[in-house]
Amino acid sequence: AKDSNGWNLLHSACYYNASPEIVGLIIGKAPPEIWDANDSGMNPLHLACRHNTHIEVAEIIIHEAPVDICASRDAEGWSPLHLVLHLNAAVELIQLIVETIPHDAFFSKNNEGYDPLHYLCEHTEPEKVLQLIRTKSTSVLLEAIQKDSNLLKFASNELRVDDSFAKAAVGSNPLALEFASETVKADRDIVLAAVKKNGAVLQFASEQLRTDESCELAAVLCSPLALEFTSGKTRGDRSIVRDAVKQDGNVLQYAADELRKEKDIILTAVRTTPSSLRFALGGMNQDKECLLATGLWNTSRAGISLLPTIVMSCRLSLDKHCNYHSTLFGIFMKENDFFKKFGIYHQNPWSISSCSPNLMCSDWPCRGTSDTCGMIHEHNGKPEEDRCCWRYNIRRRLEKAKLNGGIVIQVSEWVASARNHLLGPGQQIETEMAIQVGVKIFRVMQNQYADRNPVPFEQQHVSQVEENVVKWHQSGRSDMTLAKVHVV
Repeated sequence: AKDSNGWNLLHSACYYNASPEIVGLIIGKAPPEIWDANDSGMNPLHLACRHNTHIEVAEIIIHEAPVDICASRDAEGWSPLHLVLHLNAAVELIQLIVETIPHDAFFSKNNEGYDPLHYLCEHTEPEKVLQLIRTKSTSVLLEAIQKDSNLLKFASNELRVDDSFAKAAVGSNPLALEFASETVKADRDIVLAAVKKNGAVLQFASEQLRTDESCELAAVLCSPLALEFTSGKTRGDRSIVRDAVKQDGNVLQYAADELRKEKDIILTAVRTTPSSLRFALGGMNQDKECLLATGLWNTSRAGISLLPTIVMSCRLSLDKHCNYHSTLFGIFMKENDFFKKFGIYHQNPWSISSCSPNLMCSDWPCRGTSDTCGMIHEHNGKPEEDRCCWRYNIRRRLEKAKLNGGIVIQVSEWVASARNHLLGPGQQIETEMAIQVGVKIFRVMQNQYADRNPVPFEQQHVSQVEENVVKWHQSGRSDMTLAKVHVV
């Protein structure tokens, strides 16, 4: 007899962990239908495994049930092996199932797309489980490792020194080299094949092979950032480094120090990845040519009328030198996918002019309007940036931003000596003009370390600003008050 959920007496006995004597009695008195699944597709063995039943009960069920019960799957596609691994059942119970199930049952996927061994990481004794599978069938374990090389990291030392398994794992996924035996890590052919697929695995090779020129070169050709794991000789090879930074400018951080000071190497890196400028040494991150190579002051996109305008307010836009932190933030914005949808305007620090005798005098009446500015030069209705007063240039960009739904992003740097966030004098003027025009300001507040020194900007900080801008747009852009964004 079954209840409304399709449960019979044996289902309930297995669910409530009845004694072996009771389970045996039920099975001995019941008809064959006792092995049927309930409405959830679970048969008695599923329920026994789900509740980590007595080993004796499992033995009785497996011995008395139809031969395919260990490979059966419930409505969610879960087999008994799925359940015992996922629920961290006793190794003895797992052994009973492993010894009974056919080859295919080790690789049957549930409705979530996972085979039983996917859940091995959730068991407290995975190495014992793998040893059980090896005892059952070497071919099953070999196939499992080929399908999922991560299994090797759960293997016992005894299994890892069996090179047939390690080679299978590395051949399937080079990252498995990390868990391979020292013999495999020192096998030049295996390592060379692995780094040609994923250069970063060079770090797991033997010490000797990490300095092998062929392995190093193959690794860097595959993954330029693998330069990090090469020898000093390779990191100082100008030709190798130049080719690597052509693919990924961030490789510059792993080059030898002398190459991180060379302008041609830095320019190659920056033209590929503008933010790699932060890895330049010897003061080259303030070199004018290297700074211009970032494209930060290329205003061509800002002139595209279809793009909303972002007017950047940074110390770098008004000082006669570029401020490192503001420059880096601007470069990360340039690389951000969301902000690429805007025309971003940065005042060129090498072409700043002013109608004021003092470049950044806040008392000077000019606020970029035609009736307050005495230094206006236009061509075809557009300001000639290198001849106009910087206030007029900014005002025109702000007016454009007002018309096309743009914003101001203002970088407020942390000044350690003042122990505070300070705006430059020019930024204060820009704030005043933005409020006059009616453009939303997002003020980015630089984070600081416990020792009160500023935290250099990273891409994650730009992403945090992006989140705030998106929320403002989604809210209908009605709040025009200045928004402070404290990035962390």
